[in-house]
Amino acid sequence: MRAVLCRSFDGIDAVTVEDIAPDEPGPGEVRVRAAAVGVNFADSLVAAGQYQTRPGFPFSPGFECAGRIDALGPGVEGFGIGERVMAVMDYGAYREQVCVPAVHVYRLPESMDFVTAAGFPVTYGTSHIGLDHRGGLKAGETLLVHGAAGGVGLTAVEIGKAMGATVKAFGHAVMRVMDSAIERPLPVLAERSQPDVLFRLGSFRMPVIASSS
Repeated sequence: MRAVLCRSFDGIDAVTVEDIAPDEPGPGEVRVRAAAVGVNFADSLVAAGQYQTRPGFPFSPGFECAGRIDALGPGVEGFGIGERVMAVMDYGAYREQVCVPAVHVYRLPESMDFVTAAGFPVTYGTSHIGLDHRGGLKAGETLLVHGAAGGVGLTAVEIGKAMGATVKAFGHAVMRVMDSAIERPLPVLAERSQPDVLFRLGSFRMPVIASSS
């Protein structure tokens, strides 16, 4: 199989694409034949040795992928060969076949394609953990998303709305403040500092502020 490999911490420009033997899934693991792989900024940090995870060489970067299961390790129950899934991992997604613990593998709904699924776990997972587990956002509260132009910012808007919050969001690329998950855009606030934004939105009580910038 083909794999993107890091053989040093010289950055993402130093990776190579090589043909290697596929791994066999170990106990509790499944192997996914990747149809799509998520690409995240943190992948470049891993390749440069600047992330909290520093794998041994050689390794493949990549936190998330989607595809079909093509092998099951010993003890795996509840999954079958050929099932459509997405998976999240510490590293290793940049390869054609990826072994990952079954507890980190999730079936896809029929409506979700592989490309969408491959970019789902990191951004939505980060936003959900931040807003729910860390921020304790409650229905009826107001959420201000600072930097609602990238993956985490945009998913924070969506998740905040789904949690029942009133969402206010802004970002340089957005060029406007968005109210209630982009349903009713409000003008101004595009190139302004956070203190100025908070002053102009001072009539709103914002118990949770999420910054993705």
